[in-house]
Amino acid sequence: MNKQDLLSLDPDVILDFVHGSMGPDLSSANQTSALEELPELKALRQRCVYPVNEDYVPHASQRMAQAAELFARLIYNRRSQ
Repeated sequence: MNKQDLLSLDPDVILDFVHGSMGPDLSSANQTSALEELPELKALRQRCVYPVNEDYVPHASQRMAQAAELFARLIYNRRSQ
């Protein structure tokens, strides 16, 4: 997806797939250097960009349900704030 496509979608929430380990002090803003170039995105303005680096997420396996639960939890937590 290119930047124009992302801008036209203007998502409420972005789940940012991050490779490697993340320290506890890394905020979503620090994780998303490519997204920082698009400050007009609603998800960035509302601080609703969530880094995801769990090893089970990118693999189609029996853990897909676990990945779906993670996504639901991240999105639901945003709405309950």
